[in-house]
Amino acid sequence: LMRGAFGPSRARFELQRILNRCLLENPGVWLNIELGPDGELDWAILETNLVLSGQRPYADELEVFLQHELELVERCLTREQSAQVHRALDHIHAAFITERP
Repeated sequence: LMRGAFGPSRARFELQRILNRCLLENPGVWLNIELGPDGELDWAILETNLVLSGQRPYADELEVFLQHELELVERCLTREQSAQVHRALDHIHAAFITERP
């Protein structure tokens, strides 16, 4: 979505800013996390940090990262596009809850 809205380099720049902000707030979870060329988080390092930091801080920090992304979406996309993102997140969350043991 970010790449579609901003183009690949601007999307990566904006996501890096969010990642840097999260790193300052909680370095244990975000330490050594990098973005790939496509702007995706390095999930292998994030998983390692999950094991080292424990599940609760990890989940809380992903929520913080997501909130920063949503703030960016709401500032830069139209109201309709922003609503579409929120609906998609609601569907993903509902599917996640359904799959949980």
